[in-house]
Amino acid sequence: MTDITTEDDIEEVIGAFKEDFFNRFGIYPLVSYAPKQNKDKVTLAELESIVNDCLWTVYKGRFPIGIRERCRKRELIIHRQYFFKLAASLTSHTLAEIGYFAGGYDHSTVTSSIKVITTLIDIRNSPTLIITNRIKYELQIRHKDIVI
Repeated sequence: MTDITTEDDIEEVIGAFKEDFFNRFGIYPLVSYAPKQNKDKVTLAELESIVNDCLWTVYKGRFPIGIRERCRKRELIIHRQYFFKLAASLTSHTLAEIGYFAGGYDHSTVTSSIKVITTLIDIRNSPTLIITNRIKYELQIRHKDIVI
């Protein structure tokens, strides 16, 4: 057994434990853990702007809509769910703060949305992948220092 002396050693052991646990029991985290250097390089308002711009291209300006709208159109829901996932992994805000910012949603709604969008991405749902790739592209254009 080696001595654990630095903070990096501790994080390495914790990371190895998490990976072993996830592989052994088939339980995976809801949110992909972003590297610490990515945290708080983007604000909730900037993320909302990026997601709303991508949403605007879907609707081609037919009517004004944003992720804060209480609408149940599938495209809007996918955009909002992906906003929740990005906000949870790229900012240090709590799930309750993210939900409140996006239109008064509860933290459990945010958690559920992250589960659903993660599942849709994992099963390679075509409309979901088109939307999420467009948002990733926009985010990487506006913030070249963020790794997703």
